[in-house]
Amino acid sequence: GQFYIAGLRDPLAADPQSLLSGTQVDPARVHSQWQFYQSLEPEFVLKRLTESLTPPKSVRLSIVNDRIIAEGEAPDT
Repeated sequence: GQFYIAGLRDPLAADPQSLLSGTQVDPARVHSQWQFYQSLEPEFVLKRLTESLTPPKSVRLSIVNDRIIAEGEAPDT
């Protein structure tokens, strides 16, 4: 038989096809359709934030209690 899967997928998440490795499911039998969305999981939010702001190495970004925290020193530009 074939497997048909549909769902939401954040581009920063693991490739769903890679999750099949190590299983007995033949990837050729799996047909999937993914709709783009941006997850609000802290690890993904932090990665997007870091990529968009490109802070200097002296600045550390984190998320604590759903708040974005920037710590460190940055040169004036």
